[in-house]
Amino acid sequence: MPADASRDMIMVGPGTGVAPFRGFLQEREATSATGKNWLFFGDRRAASDYLYRQELRIFRKDGVLTRIDTAFSRDQIDKIYVQHLMLEAGAEIWRWIADGAHIYVCGD
Repeated sequence: MPADASRDMIMVGPGTGVAPFRGFLQEREATSATGKNWLFFGDRRAASDYLYRQELRIFRKDGVLTRIDTAFSRDQIDKIYVQHLMLEAGAEIWRWIADGAHIYVCGD
């Protein structure tokens, strides 16, 4: 994680790759880090594979998680993956990077 707690983070965690980012968010909350936190999470089905759904909702509600974009590839006819969401949000991702955001990827 960024040594400077005011730095923003973009986290990309498909499937179980989201697990370390749960810890990142817990740390950011515990230390009252001021940087923004954006999570891209994807899996097969929201109903059965939305790992840590409740905890992520609470992080979002409490402002620890600034933004969350989810992709569930089997919930519609055309498969949607995290990389599709990232392409759609490309301009915003580049703004975060230009402002010094750190990017972390865990998983496939």
